Amino acid sequence: MIERLRIVYERLTAGGSTAEKALQSGIWVAGINVTDRILQLLKVIILARLLSPAAFGLLGIALLVIAALRQFSKLGFDEALIQHQDDDVDAYLNTAWVMKIVRGFGIAVVAFLAAPYLAVFFSEPQA
Repeated sequence: MIERLRIVYERLTAGGSTAEKALQSGIWVAGINVTDRILQLLKVIILARLLSPAAFGLLGIALLVIAALRQFSKLGFDEALIQHQDDDVDAYLNTAWVMKIVRGFGIAVVAFLAAPYLAVFFSEPQA
């Protein structure tokens, strides 16, 4: 078993041509995405078991609103950091960090201001 894991590890981390590196990166990204989806499913299953149906519905509304706000406010700093790897990344990292903090506060303010309208839209006074 350990030998098989070692072989898989060597294949996924070994250097090589650009095509091999792209394939290895794709495998890593796919593995991370699958793991993330499984963990999200487990989270929903556990919360569905622990919460009442009404509370779980409110959680669903909250998660939907937060996901929409995050999706519409993506800044693209992650992609820019990957693109500027060869430059002095410290300045880019500081800017990205500050902008993500500002984005978080902006999302919180928009969610707070939109809460009454979202409650009417979803016909749920507690939303």
